[in-house]
Amino acid sequence: MHAQQVVRIYEDQEHVDTWAVTDSATLHTRAHARVRAFWKLGYLFAAVDSVSREAVYLHKGTLVSSEVNGKQNAWERAYLQAEKELKVAVNTGYPFARITWDSLRMESDQLAFSYRMTKGPLLLFDSLVLLSPVKTRPSYLMRMLDIERGTPYSEHSFQSIVQRIQRISFLSLNRPPDVSFQSSSVWTYLDITENAQGSFEGVLGILPSQATDRGVLFTGNLDLKLVNLFRTGKQLDFKWAQFAEQSQRLDVAYYHPFIAGTSFHLNTQLRLFKQDTSFLNREIVLAGSFFVTPRLEMSVGYEQANASILTRNVDQIIMRNWLDFQQDWYTLAIKRTDGDRGKAKPFLNHSADIAIGARRVGRNLQLPQEAYDTVQMQVTNFRISGWLETQQKVTANTFLYVDANAAHLANAQDFGNQLYRVGGLQTLRGFNEQFFFTASYVITQAEWRLFFEEESYVFAFYDQGFLHTARWELPMGVGGGFSLLTNSGLFSFALAVGKSRDIPFELANMKIHFGYLSRF
Repeated sequence: MHAQQVVRIYEDQEHVDTWAVTDSATLHTRAHARVRAFWKLGYLFAAVDSVSREAVYLHKGTLVSSEVNGKQNAWERAYLQAEKELKVAVNTGYPFARITWDSLRMESDQLAFSYRMTKGPLLLFDSLVLLSPVKTRPSYLMRMLDIERGTPYSEHSFQSIVQRIQRISFLSLNRPPDVSFQSSSVWTYLDITENAQGSFEGVLGILPSQATDRGVLFTGNLDLKLVNLFRTGKQLDFKWAQFAEQSQRLDVAYYHPFIAGTSFHLNTQLRLFKQDTSFLNREIVLAGSFFVTPRLEMSVGYEQANASILTRNVDQIIMRNWLDFQQDWYTLAIKRTDGDRGKAKPFLNHSADIAIGARRVGRNLQLPQEAYDTVQMQVTNFRISGWLETQQKVTANTFLYVDANAAHLANAQDFGNQLYRVGGLQTLRGFNEQFFFTASYVITQAEWRLFFEEESYVFAFYDQGFLHTARWELPMGVGGGFSLLTNSGLFSFALAVGKSRDIPFELANMKIHFGYLSRF
C-alpha cells in the first residue's frame, strides 16, 4: 500500500467510519489502537476480526461493568499492564503482537481475568528503498532515521520518520513513508528529494557612524555553509563579519554526526572576536549532542575562552575594565527545531542553555599592581540563556514572526571584554553591529510578514531590547524591507532606525542593509 487508500471501518458489521491511510503498518496500528480504546471503556472482549485493503472489521462486544460493589476491578490494572507490554513488543521487533483476554471470573466480589500475548514473528529492518535517486548515502539515512539494517523493527521509529527527516535541512519528504513486511524482514520505502541547502550569503551595511564623526560606516558579513559533506550529513560553517572600523568577528564550526559509531554528534567551533585595537577574544567549543526525541536535541560540552588586551593605553584599559583572563565553561543545552524557516508556514523553534565555569585573571605587565587590588583573580561564574522563535498564520498570506532571545551572565565582577555584545541586523536592528555591551539582556523581534510567494515576502518590524549591566538600557528599533527569492538566489533589503538613551530617533541615523543568499 503506497498510494493513499480509503478504508471502510465496521464495528459489529455496522459501517462507522472511513480512514485514509498510506501503508499497511499504519492501518494495523490504528485498528488495534481502536480495540484497546474499547477495552479501556469496558468492552473487554473487543477484537479485530479482519484487516484488508478495503475494510477493517472490528468486534466490539458487550460492555462489562468496571465496578462491582463500588470497588475498582483488577481489569483496569491488567489493561494498563497489557498496554505496556504490547508497546514494548511492537517496538522490539514484533509489529504483529496481539493481546487476547483468556478468562473472565469473579474473585472476592470483583471481576478478574487474565490475558495472553501472541508476539508473532520477529521482524528486522532490512533494506531502504529510495523511490527517487539521491546522493546521500543510504547508511547515513538509515542511521539518522533509526531504521538500521539488522535491528528489530520499531513502530515508534517508523512513525517518527517524518519528524526525523524534517530535522535534516537538505532533505524533504515528497509523500509519507511506507513499509513492506517480508517473512522475517521489513523493507522501508522513501520518496525524498535533496534540497540545495549549501549556501553563500553576503550582507552589506551602510550605517551612519554612532561612535565617530566620520559620517558613513560600511559593514558586512560573509557566511559560507557546506552541508552533507561526503554524502554523510557532515557540515562546515564559515562566518566572517566586519562590524566596525578595525573590528572583526570570525566563527568556524564543524558538525560530525554519529561520532565513532555512537549516537553522539560532534560539534566543534572556533570563534575570534577583535575589538579594533583594544582586545582580542578567542573561544574553542567542543560539544556532543544526541536526540532525546525526533525533534528535541540535548548537548553537553566544554568551552574555553581566552581574552588578551591589545592596546597600550593604560587609562582606557582601567576605565573600560578590560583584563586578560581565561574562562572555562561546562555546558548543558537543549534545542527543538521545526524547520521551514523563512517559508510561508507556521513553525516553532526554541532552545535553552546553562553553564557553570571558572575564570582566572592573568597579570598584564602594562598595568600597575594597584589595578588588581580589587580584582578577584579566580572566581566561579554562571550563565543562562534561552531562545524562542515562532511564526504563526494570521490570514491566508499574512504571518506574525516573533523572536525572543535572553541571556544572563552572573559574575562576581563584570569585565568589559567578557560582556555580551548585541545590536545590528541579527539581534537589534537600527543600531551598529555589536554596539551594546551588556551582562544581561532580553531582546524581542516582532515582524509582520506578507508573503506573495513561498519564500518571498515584505515585512515591517519592531525590535525591543532590555539590557542591563550597571543600569538599565531600553533600546528599540523599527523599520521594514523585503526578501525576494529568484532563480539566482535570495535577495533581501532592510531599512531600520533605532532609538536609545544616547541616540535619538532620527532618520539621519537610518541603517540600510543589502543581502544576497545563493544556495547550491
